[in-house]
Amino acid sequence: MRDLYLEFLGAGQLIAKIAGMENANFKSVKYETPKVGVDYVSDASAENVRFNFHLRTESSESDFSKWTNLSLHLYFYNNHDLCQFHKHKEFKHPEEANIRQWASETAEDYVFRKSSNDLELLFGDRDIRVRGLAGITNATLIEFIINLKGYLDWGADRLLVYRFHHGTGRSEGFSYAFLVESRQLIYDYSFWCVFPTFVGMSGGTGYSGYKQVEALLKETKEKTEVEIIDIVVNEDTFLEFLRKRNVTFTGSENQLEDLVKLFEYFGEGVEKPVSEGPSKTKKYSLSEIPGKFEKRVFIGGNYDNISVLRKIEDIVSDLGYQPILALEFEVPPDKIHDQDMVLLHSCKHSVFEVTVPNGHLMELERAKEYGVKTLVVFQVRDESRNPPPSVSAMILSLGLPKHGYLSFEELRKAISDFLQK
Repeated sequence: MRDLYLEFLGAGQLIAKIAGMENANFKSVKYETPKVGVDYVSDASAENVRFNFHLRTESSESDFSKWTNLSLHLYFYNNHDLCQFHKHKEFKHPEEANIRQWASETAEDYVFRKSSNDLELLFGDRDIRVRGLAGITNATLIEFIINLKGYLDWGADRLLVYRFHHGTGRSEGFSYAFLVESRQLIYDYSFWCVFPTFVGMSGGTGYSGYKQVEALLKETKEKTEVEIIDIVVNEDTFLEFLRKRNVTFTGSENQLEDLVKLFEYFGEGVEKPVSEGPSKTKKYSLSEIPGKFEKRVFIGGNYDNISVLRKIEDIVSDLGYQPILALEFEVPPDKIHDQDMVLLHSCKHSVFEVTVPNGHLMELERAKEYGVKTLVVFQVRDESRNPPPSVSAMILSLGLPKHGYLSFEELRKAISDFLQK
């Protein structure tokens, strides 16, 4: 019989070896439910890098080596918890699922991208905001000083800086980028401040600007933890990358006109105070799940029934708990189901609205395995409170607390009683 877990562990060790993670520290867990599937999760960490490796199957068999769908996910993070690399693969046929081969090829891809200073990998999954104007020293230098000092005064205890080298000798120019982290906030507002090709070695204002930037970084090193990474990249390649990431900037000679256009582009209210929230709806990051474990409540259900799920979200929040809805996390829509398990495992309680069927069985099975206190709710038509035909008999047979409600007032009371037991 094929032992998927041993294959999974071996593939994880292979990933660490290829990535050069000597003496990596592994933490692995497995969850197996007959006729549902398995979830294997492995976290490995070494100096300056860590990865999360995840295997998940769907099956109607008791034999865990027999499945109808197998998915693999690999995430690489740097020491600032920045997700720099992610790949996934789905297999429909067991004979095609060579877990070790996929792990090897994916890890090699990561190593190649890292060794070649791939810009997508360097900036990872965070927003990029260009400050200043490409090719203009004074205006950009002022923005560099203001942004960096403002970030440090805000209370930053560490700083990650990229110093990009364009060209060589007296024609060498520099771009800088630093990561603005928001680890102390509920929402993840982290982003990159990028200052494109504004200083250099050719003399004049470009060289004096370079000296001022380096002096400021040296001063910063004396006060806090600073990591500066030097990256050699062609200037045109760098600027084209920024354009492809939908960053708007300009580098023409009319400085005043360009500054006006820049601020018109960002528009009034884009740079709002943190307390007012972002300019567009931000989603949570899986690396920073909000709230404390004891107060988190996972909300499960069919997203076609989103108005009711939002109502449950409001009820949970009103009761002083932290609602966790997978839809509100930075996950591609087709991968929400995969990440549900990670979020569910991070919660003490869960509430599942099962009136509208959507394959809740796996999540509910996992909730029992994970020890998550779970309430199942569904809409009913009368005081008999019989579940509607849409509610699966399998769900009702799980032995979980359940409640049929006639109104949102009843739903609120049921959830309140459940959470405050």
